[in-house]
Amino acid sequence: MKGVTVLWPDEPLKMDADRLAGFYLDLGEARANLALASAVADLEALLADAATLSAGGSAADLARLARRIRDIAEPLGFCSLARVATDAAQIAPRCDPVALAAVLARLQRQGGRTLKMVWDLQDLSG
Repeated sequence: MKGVTVLWPDEPLKMDADRLAGFYLDLGEARANLALASAVADLEALLADAATLSAGGSAADLARLARRIRDIAEPLGFCSLARVATDAAQIAPRCDPVALAAVLARLQRQGGRTLKMVWDLQDLSG
């Protein structure tokens, strides 16, 4: 074995606060809160689907699902989640089960941490 890659399962969570603030400025607080709640619900469902697909879904379905996660995360400023979803979309068609398992595990971790961050922010805002 030539080399071993050490995974760092606790990578930092990156968020673009300006993008999220712009989202609120564009929509207004009430509409932005509803849109954010809808986006969070969609992300929860997509992350659950990703977990199910990782057990036996097609590469095309996984790539499509990852792109949908990215498309929700990017405009809200969820940079880490969007980046990992992009990685998953690129790796899925390569038929590398080890790389795919690693990136899907990252997607679940980043997804869970992103959703927790949003819930915490909503709790702080009252």
